[in-house]
Amino acid sequence: MPPTALQESNNWTISGALTATGKPLLANDPHRVIAEPSLRYIVHLVAPGWDVIGAGEPGLPGVAAGHNRQIAWGFTIFGLDQQDLYLETLNPTDRQLYSVPGGWARMKS
Repeated sequence: MPPTALQESNNWTISGALTATGKPLLANDPHRVIAEPSLRYIVHLVAPGWDVIGAGEPGLPGVAAGHNRQIAWGFTIFGLDQQDLYLETLNPTDRQLYSVPGGWARMKS
């Protein structure tokens, strides 16, 4: 059986008051499974007034986790519900009614 993919993620910061440079530190570790094609790609975007480097992901424009000359940013990964499924019991004599505690309710459009 293949190992279960990790859905955890973590990040943390250290105040600039605790660093040698006086600038804060950001650590970001959005756990991703190793896959083909890759879920992450390294990108360095340079244009007038624009200089950013980091990792991008399909579906997210630009750099999802990275830095420019002033700041750094990141994100975390978490499992999420991608589907809601409801099973309703319909009244066999009137398909516009569904079962609710204590009786039937009429569907609304």
